[in-house]
Amino acid sequence: MRYGYVVDGAVVKGPKGLPKAWKNISNFHNLSDEELRNHGWLPWRLVEASGQVYEGTTVEITATEIVETQQFRDKTAEELAADEANRIAEIDAKRRADYAAEADGLFFDYQRGDATEAEWLAKVEEIKVRHPK
Repeated sequence: MRYGYVVDGAVVKGPKGLPKAWKNISNFHNLSDEELRNHGWLPWRLVEASGQVYEGTTVEITATEIVETQQFRDKTAEELAADEANRIAEIDAKRRADYAAEADGLFFDYQRGDATEAEWLAKVEEIKVRHPK
């Protein structure tokens, strides 16, 4: 479990595990929750929310614990569209590179009669399958 050390209503240390010794107290990590609270140490609880975009974190100090809440939100339609456009652009770039490295030479070989149209088209299809949209 993680804890935080609170002084004057503010977190000074944490989140972290309890120290084994603290301010001349041995076995500090074995004290009860009430004894730990008397020394300013409170359990740290993380509340995770769902969503795709991290918006920030809030920390609330109560009498018995510290609550860290992560805020997320769903992506907007514009953000989702931009993600899709980026994904398609990456695929297109990979295809272009592979066409240049593997298929373009076969096309020119086909034009000169050194390869068949079927060989060239098969290579183009192989690249499309390798990088699907």
